[in-house]
Amino acid sequence: MRRRRLLPILAALLPLAAACRREASGPLRIGVVMDGDGVVGARLALADARAEGPIDGRPLELVVHAPRQATVAEPAIAAADSLADDPRVAAVVGHSNSAASLAASQVYNARRLPQLAPTTTAPVFAEAGPYSFRLVPDDGRQAEFLARQVAGEGARRVALVYVSDDYGRALAAAVRERLAAGDARTVYESPYLEGADSARLAASALAAAAARPDLVLWLGRARELSQFLVPMRARLPRVPVYASDGVGVGFAYAAPQRFDGVRFVRFVDPAGGGEPLRRFRERYRAEEKRELTTDAVLAYDATMLIVAAMRAGARDREGVRAYLERVGHGGATFVGLSGPVAFDARGDVTRPHLLAEARADDLAGAPAR
Repeated sequence: MRRRRLLPILAALLPLAAACRREASGPLRIGVVMDGDGVVGARLALADARAEGPIDGRPLELVVHAPRQATVAEPAIAAADSLADDPRVAAVVGHSNSAASLAASQVYNARRLPQLAPTTTAPVFAEAGPYSFRLVPDDGRQAEFLARQVAGEGARRVALVYVSDDYGRALAAAVRERLAAGDARTVYESPYLEGADSARLAASALAAAAARPDLVLWLGRARELSQFLVPMRARLPRVPVYASDGVGVGFAYAAPQRFDGVRFVRFVDPAGGGEPLRRFRERYRAEEKRELTTDAVLAYDATMLIVAAMRAGARDREGVRAYLERVGHGGATFVGLSGPVAFDARGDVTRPHLLAEARADDLAGAPAR
């Protein structure tokens, strides 16, 4: 009688045991929720990781989501839910901006899925939770860097324009605070909505020019800046224009000739670096027929860092999180194409900011003269 009662229980457990065996021997998956160049960087990293061979006989796979889910909050949450539902996804590279990364981080931390954001800079991301890490410093440090550039120009009258989202508002608040501590003051300030039409941006440019600033500080993205610059430079052709890191990736897609002379922040110089970055740059040009971008470099490094965790023994989400937590303190510093990576207790990195200057004949931007 006792044996007959056990038989149905054993029968129910057999499929579960088989599923566990399949999961333990199936592919190791990395989610990727990036746009454009970020996806390319992750795929190139996968090719290099596969060339090194499988991990305990298990192949590596990427689970790539649509670019819109990399940049818009609501679709980002849907992507995070989908990735969290797949038990073979051990970690996620993404998302492409602060708004999407912050929205998705709620899901990743609730479902205990490690998230490695290559380009997210919003200060509040540091509080997202123990499963969220990033490869760039927060905007408090970028604000300090930009304030030093303003001071170096001797500018005292600043026109401040910023995108009205998590990224732009947080960076604008930090910049405001740093400028107030020095000699500069804002004589014009205006938010804009991403995707704003040219008429609104032209009106903002004319109002900013009427304030007669010594310097324009743009905290936003390239598409809108390209439309803002035309009327601005018609009125003030010699005013210096400085921009935050958000513009760099978009130069190639938004009338690049308009950006000539704009100085902007970046975390990586795709045109510089050592021999590994040089080889990667040549490979990227050959395969993609365009110049290498910061997003591609950082997405490559994020993917390879997760692969490094797996090669060190991490086979599940907790293992990857524990490995990332030790990188740089308690564990070895990871050296990627973008340089050394070491996380602090909040999952942030310390990385120097660079200043580049956009030139009409060099879409990637050159080191500022």
